[in-house]
Amino acid sequence: MSATILDGKAVQREIFEDPCARVREIFEDLRARVAAQTTRARLEAVVDELNADPACPGFIVQLPLPGHLDAGPVLERVDLATDAGGLHPVNLGRLLLGEPGPRAKSVR
Repeated sequence: MSATILDGKAVQREIFEDPCARVREIFEDLRARVAAQTTRARLEAVVDELNADPACPGFIVQLPLPGHLDAGPVLERVDLATDAGGLHPVNLGRLLLGEPGPRAKSVR
């Protein structure tokens, strides 16, 4: 068995060349854009759709929400397993206590 010499500098250049391009190759971008004038019911429906979508391993509710929407009920609606931001009250509590938090479900 012969030894293989690794060129660390070449590997580093490859990794850091264009990380955005590498991420685009790996992940599909699922964006759910909701108008600022949306209703709470519509926003909650979008959260429900993302929770149920097997192609969505995790998502973030972008805060702050428009003034007419209360973030609390929306964040509570996010499934614990898809809470990529860790802002669901249960996941936030786990973070504060140093307990294991959400892990994005794998996409197959």
